[in-house]
Amino acid sequence: MPRQIVGDGDLFALTVVGDSMIDAAICEGDIVTVRKMDSADHGDIVATLLEDGATVKQLRRQDGQVWLIPRNAAYSPIPGEQAQILGKVVGVLRQL
Repeated sequence: MPRQIVGDGDLFALTVVGDSMIDAAICEGDIVTVRKMDSADHGDIVATLLEDGATVKQLRRQDGQVWLIPRNAAYSPIPGEQAQILGKVVGVLRQL
Protein backbone atom coordinates (compact mmCIF):
# COMPACT_ATOMS: atom_id res chain seq x y z
CA MET A 1 0.00 0.00 0.00
CA PRO A 2 1.39 3.47 -0.81
CA ARG A 3 3.07 5.27 2.10
CA GLN A 4 1.04 8.39 1.23
CA ILE A 5 -2.03 6.45 2.37
CA VAL A 6 -0.78 4.37 5.33
CA GLY A 7 2.04 6.61 6.58
CA ASP A 8 5.42 5.64 7.93
CA GLY A 9 6.38 2.96 10.39
CA ASP A 10 6.89 -0.78 10.57
CA LEU A 11 3.95 -2.28 8.67
CA PHE A 12 2.53 -5.74 8.09
CA ALA A 13 -0.60 -7.15 6.46
CA LEU A 14 -3.31 -9.59 7.54
CA THR A 15 -6.08 -11.20 5.53
CA VAL A 16 -9.46 -10.79 7.22
CA VAL A 17 -11.45 -13.94 7.98
CA GLY A 18 -15.08 -13.54 9.02
CA ASP A 19 -17.56 -10.68 9.13
CA SER A 20 -17.15 -9.28 12.66
CA MET A 21 -15.99 -5.88 11.34
CA ILE A 22 -18.45 -5.46 8.47
CA ASP A 23 -20.00 -2.27 9.92
CA ALA A 24 -16.53 -0.69 9.85
CA ALA A 25 -16.31 -1.57 6.12
CA ILE A 26 -13.77 -4.34 6.80
CA CYS A 27 -14.99 -7.49 5.07
CA GLU A 28 -13.95 -11.11 4.78
CA GLY A 29 -11.07 -11.43 2.32
CA ASP A 30 -9.91 -7.83 2.77
CA ILE A 31 -6.24 -7.27 3.47
CA VAL A 32 -5.65 -4.87 6.35
CA THR A 33 -2.38 -2.98 6.67
CA VAL A 34 -1.27 -2.69 10.29
CA ARG A 35 1.30 -0.33 11.79
CA LYS A 36 3.18 -2.26 14.48
CA MET A 37 2.50 -0.74 17.91
CA ASP A 38 2.25 -2.29 21.35
CA SER A 39 -0.44 0.13 22.54
CA ALA A 40 -3.39 1.95 21.01
CA ASP A 41 -5.97 4.60 21.83
CA HIS A 42 -9.64 4.20 22.66
CA GLY A 43 -11.56 3.87 19.41
CA ASP A 44 -8.64 2.65 17.29
CA ILE A 45 -9.17 -0.39 15.10
CA VAL A 46 -6.41 -2.78 16.09
CA ALA A 47 -4.96 -6.17 15.28
CA THR A 48 -4.56 -8.18 18.46
CA LEU A 49 -3.31 -11.63 19.37
CA LEU A 50 -5.62 -13.81 21.45
CA GLU A 51 -5.21 -17.43 22.56
CA ASP A 52 -6.84 -18.70 19.37
CA GLY A 53 -5.05 -16.38 16.92
CA ALA A 54 -5.06 -12.86 15.55
CA THR A 55 -8.20 -10.74 15.31
CA VAL A 56 -9.14 -7.24 14.14
CA LYS A 57 -11.47 -5.30 16.44
CA GLN A 58 -12.15 -1.78 17.73
CA LEU A 59 -10.41 -1.01 21.03
CA ARG A 60 -12.57 0.33 23.84
CA ARG A 61 -11.25 1.48 27.21
CA GLN A 62 -14.07 1.87 29.70
CA ASP A 63 -14.10 2.07 33.51
CA GLY A 64 -10.53 0.76 33.75
CA GLN A 65 -11.26 -2.21 31.49
CA VAL A 66 -10.19 -2.99 27.94
CA TRP A 67 -12.65 -4.43 25.43
CA LEU A 68 -12.29 -5.59 21.84
CA ILE A 69 -15.46 -4.54 20.06
CA PRO A 70 -16.71 -6.26 16.90
CA ARG A 71 -18.37 -3.88 14.45
CA ASN A 72 -21.20 -6.31 13.73
CA ALA A 73 -24.13 -6.57 16.15
CA ALA A 74 -24.20 -10.36 15.71
CA TYR A 75 -21.00 -10.65 17.78
CA SER A 76 -20.30 -9.90 21.45
CA PRO A 77 -17.46 -7.77 22.84
CA ILE A 78 -14.35 -9.66 23.93
CA PRO A 79 -12.59 -8.85 27.21
CA GLY A 80 -9.20 -7.51 26.13
CA GLU A 81 -7.08 -7.75 29.27
CA GLN A 82 -5.23 -10.81 27.93
CA ALA A 83 -4.97 -9.54 24.35
CA GLN A 84 -1.60 -8.53 22.96
CA ILE A 85 -1.92 -5.49 20.70
CA LEU A 86 -0.01 -6.09 17.48
CA GLY A 87 -0.76 -2.71 15.95
CA LYS A 88 -3.22 -0.20 14.58
CA VAL A 89 -5.06 -0.83 11.31
CA VAL A 90 -4.08 1.97 8.91
CA GLY A 91 -5.45 0.72 5.61
CA VAL A 92 -7.79 -1.76 3.95
CA LEU A 93 -7.26 -3.29 0.52
CA ARG A 94 -10.16 -4.99 -1.23
CA GLN A 95 -10.27 -6.72 -4.58
CA LEU A 96 -13.38 -5.89 -6.60
